[in-house]
Amino acid sequence: MTLDPRSADTDRLRWLSRYGGALDFRGQRVLELGCRAGHLAALAAKHGARQALGVDAAPPDAAAGQAWTPVKLDLDADDWERPVRLVAGLPAGAPGFDWVFAFDIVENLTAPARFFAQVRGLLAPGGRLIVTTPNVGSWARVAHGASWCGAGAQHKILFTRYALGFLLQRCGFRAAVRAPLRGLAWLGPLGPQLGERLIAVAQI
Repeated sequence: MTLDPRSADTDRLRWLSRYGGALDFRGQRVLELGCRAGHLAALAAKHGARQALGVDAAPPDAAAGQAWTPVKLDLDADDWERPVRLVAGLPAGAPGFDWVFAFDIVENLTAPARFFAQVRGLLAPGGRLIVTTPNVGSWARVAHGASWCGAGAQHKILFTRYALGFLLQRCGFRAAVRAPLRGLAWLGPLGPQLGERLIAVAQI
């Protein structure tokens, strides 16, 4: 798959290709949570997704001929899973999405365990949840201090590699969590732990 170099999510998709296997959206249902402009939903639609939805508190307005569907929802709400199912045309309990992306959203939520529980209810058998979030155990937090990417006032909770994996496990997922550190392969096993952001590939 050719990645759009203008997308802010390009690095994360490259990490996913490296750690989570080939990206193939053909015939798949794709859900992008915290979609902002909807780069991933649009990319999935462009590459043959059966259905692509993007959820955000302030998503872009739907445009004529747009191949993905924006949905306005608060991901901190108790029951945002239900309206997503309604928009997607998925009855309660029916197999859901093959891919769910949550890039840089979980740190903004007051109840990440509740969020992951709802995501779990939306995944199809064999589906994948992809999460990225700032890594509080990274070298960058120490080096950059108040300018570190995770230091924003909007952030409510921050994770280490272990904490994110532990929470996903407690919410019923099997997860591999890494913190890719570009350009320092010589660090060996430390490399996937010290990067500025965590990336988790989770399944049920």
